[in-house]
Amino acid sequence: MFRKYFKEWWLSVFAWVLITNLYSLAILTHMDFIFKLAKIEHVIAANELASYFTSNYQYFESTVFGITFGTLFYVINFMSDRILARKMPFGKIIILKTLMYIAAVVLVSLSMGLIIDRMYFYPIDFENALRETKDLQTPFLYISFFTFILFTTVLINFLIQVSYKFGPKIILPMFMGKYHKPKSEDRIFLFLDLKNSTRIAEDLGHVKYSRLIQDCYFDLNRIVFEYNADIYQYVGDEVVLTWPNCKNNLSKYALKATFAFRRLLEKRKGHYLKNYGIIPEFKGGLNLGTVSVAEIGAIKRDIAYHGDVVNTASRLQAAAKQYEKTLMVSEQVVRELSENNDFYVEEMPLVELKGKKNRIGVFWVEEIKRKTSRMHSMAND
Repeated sequence: MFRKYFKEWWLSVFAWVLITNLYSLAILTHMDFIFKLAKIEHVIAANELASYFTSNYQYFESTVFGITFGTLFYVINFMSDRILARKMPFGKIIILKTLMYIAAVVLVSLSMGLIIDRMYFYPIDFENALRETKDLQTPFLYISFFTFILFTTVLINFLIQVSYKFGPKIILPMFMGKYHKPKSEDRIFLFLDLKNSTRIAEDLGHVKYSRLIQDCYFDLNRIVFEYNADIYQYVGDEVVLTWPNCKNNLSKYALKATFAFRRLLEKRKGHYLKNYGIIPEFKGGLNLGTVSVAEIGAIKRDIAYHGDVVNTASRLQAAAKQYEKTLMVSEQVVRELSENNDFYVEEMPLVELKGKKNRIGVFWVEEIKRKTSRMHSMAND
């Protein structure tokens, strides 16, 4: 988990260091034009600020600003997207984030001003230089930088929201046109569906039931992040997760995600019992294999996966609900899983998946620790 947080922070810092240094490059390249536009070229030439404005110290300041603001940018987004999103509507979050970005820019700028003024290796005495130029229209330089930062922040957040819509790992291939024509990929699919959803909806009513689904999906998003999954679809009370079938994604992420979600829901049972009178339980179906991937639609574009692998995963999930199993998997999954001490796997030879012409091997999977503890509990009873 720490590695994921560190990676996100590092990407945020790297992006802002790059952005602010590119801004400094643009400013230094056109400094004469900017002095003229700000109407200070006749005064600045005789002041030692000129050497400062046109020196490489600008890159040092940009790097320090990028590291500091990039860190605050990451913290603000983390708080708003993963903590406040559960409690506040999207519009209020945008307003709050904007205000926090403005406060962060002001805070970092003021802090840097105080720190730089005390750095012994700077080529000028800022206090005296600024006193000599107190009548200059220097706010132009600060306004341009402030405007640039806010514009870039809005643009980056727009791209972040787009990546949330399509999935962080999908947006770049989609932008590059990778799926404009159907492609074949080897992937893992996990279908999760709420048990007894029809009865629960009747008991709670449609509004309260929708709030229940919202809460469940907010909790699921924590699992998605931790287990490196992509959300393919939300369909009512069903959600589909997917992973590339590589780098031990099956044993390390896909199988464990279902049970991690179950543990999280049980951990939050007090919240669910208090607000809905139930502890939600999701049943899963897992399959893997080659599917076709294509970009579909014109008005509302999306990425779609097609193939028998997806259909079989859905049928496995339905069988898991029917036979009261947390997770059912295909024979292909068991073959690739080989020996894994984290799971208990047992074949269900009498199960036939609805809509399948050819019979396939069906297995149910359980965590060994959970199975053992449950057997001890039964023995004590």
